[in-house]
Amino acid sequence: MAMAAVDKRRVILDAAVRAPSGGNTQNWRFMLVDDADAKAELGPIYRDCLAQLWVTIYKDRLEAANAAPDDPESAQLLRIQRSAQHLADHFEEYPLLLFSFVQFDPTGGSIFPSTWSAMLAARA
Repeated sequence: MAMAAVDKRRVILDAAVRAPSGGNTQNWRFMLVDDADAKAELGPIYRDCLAQLWVTIYKDRLEAANAAPDDPESAQLLRIQRSAQHLADHFEEYPLLLFSFVQFDPTGGSIFPSTWSAMLAARA
């Protein structure tokens, strides 16, 4: 692995761990994945999980959006679906995946600042 790639990963993780967390507990963990074999194993699982969401949790909303695609809210939901599906369809092509995990926070609120900081660092 090239030194520049390692340095970029360090910057991303450093930004994540310096973000605030709920109650200052830092009860999060991060995993960066760039291994092609690991992404090849995770891709089908990700696609299957997303497909299940489309036909369960989002089923009614997507049916309504498809019935009225010109409605602004419908159009927005359909754009979000296309974007999420694009990620699923190209999962193995992404150079680096960041997985954020948090313990003891059913809202996810404690993980958002750290994940956002990591995303900003990755984009920079």
